[in-house]
Amino acid sequence: MPNELKFELSEHELEFLHKLHNAQAIREMMEHPGWPLIQYISQTIIERMENQHLEFAGNASRDAYWLSGARLSGARKYAKILMEQLQKEVGILDQKFVPPDGRIELADLDGEVQ
Repeated sequence: MPNELKFELSEHELEFLHKLHNAQAIREMMEHPGWPLIQYISQTIIERMENQHLEFAGNASRDAYWLSGARLSGARKYAKILMEQLQKEVGILDQKFVPPDGRIELADLDGEVQ
């Protein structure tokens, strides 16, 4: 088609589309039947670290015990921040996106029109 409309998206528009695509992929991952297994495994790892920390208490120096506690605390915080970040990323899909009213004029497009 010789008169086909061609345009390029701006960096901002491309970034927004990538963000939507990633959010959809994360949502699909969280809705996958294997997601509870991933959560179970991460919780089991943290529980194992808690048990190691408690068993380590009697045999370790104060500094080594403190380091073990810091490692456990870091793992807990990482898991919490990761889940919060995943929820935040997926939250963008719950927003209402409203197309502009009326007809879009070619002059209003940010990209190049050929």
